Amino acid sequence: MKTLTLDTELAWSAGFLDGEGNYGMQTARRKDRKDQYSFRIQAAQVHREPLDRLQAALGGNVTGPYGPYGDNKQPYFQWNITGYAEAKEALFKLLPFHSPIKAEQGLKAWADFLEMRARRDGI
Repeated sequence: MKTLTLDTELAWSAGFLDGEGNYGMQTARRKDRKDQYSFRIQAAQVHREPLDRLQAALGGNVTGPYGPYGDNKQPYFQWNITGYAEAKEALFKLLPFHSPIKAEQGLKAWADFLEMRARRDGI
């Protein structure tokens, strides 16, 4: 039986997200008319099992199934992690294991998120 360590799971998660995931920002308008920004990491799959593995390693939520939409499409599931503390922690855990391109994408999305929050708050 294979023993899985945290580093093994983080390396697997980073590799999976290199190919199937994305980093971004979610915007919502609050009742006071201010925009609220959330940093987000997400991935979608037809098979739920890899997303459950991401959730076990990093937290977040698995939702779905959604669809199917269009011809010859299958229902899919989505994993995402949002929120300042939880998503930041996941990003910085994954960075040592990401490819340089995905690490750059993650850091750029994080910087964009911080810039938008600062701009909103007049900083």
